[in-house]
Amino acid sequence: MNHYRKYITKLALLASLITPTLLNAQVRPDINSFTSAERTTLVNAMMDYITPEIVQYHCDYVNRTGDSLLDPEFNSEVQRLLEES
Repeated sequence: MNHYRKYITKLALLASLITPTLLNAQVRPDINSFTSAERTTLVNAMMDYITPEIVQYHCDYVNRTGDSLLDPEFNSEVQRLLEES
């Protein structure tokens, strides 16, 4: 029994550190359960945020990673669409 006593304190400390984090963890809402108005609000917020520069930043994987083996056709298509906008 004495063998387990030295671990009980450590386990209690670990549990006391983890529990508040788990209880306050942010959980994303299920967007499939949104009402029509909530979906519209979400889309409008996304359209306000997502600019051609944001798309370029997220889609230009070759420049971001330095890996020339990634799909150059995809990147050139993204570039073409950005130039049209």
